[in-house]
Amino acid sequence: MFGLEVTWTFQWLEFFKFGKWNWVNFDFCNISLEVAWFKGKSFDVVFILFGVGFYLNWYDKASRDRFERQMGMSFTELMKEINDENS
Repeated sequence: MFGLEVTWTFQWLEFFKFGKWNWVNFDFCNISLEVAWFKGKSFDVVFILFGVGFYLNWYDKASRDRFERQMGMSFTELMKEINDENS
């Protein structure tokens, strides 16, 4: 079993959070690929152009199982927690 996750990003709203956080992230152009082979396989792709883009993560079962053991929670629970904090 493997996993595929796609997360969209729209960074223009960051400019309205100057008082809420002490930093603002904005990418004019960010294109990257990361391949990890440690205790499983995973691929991360980032494509952002003028503040709009996506993060794509693909991982095999061994990678996900190892992550969940180290974090003490499921990957889905962690992503939900992160998304709730950013809302």
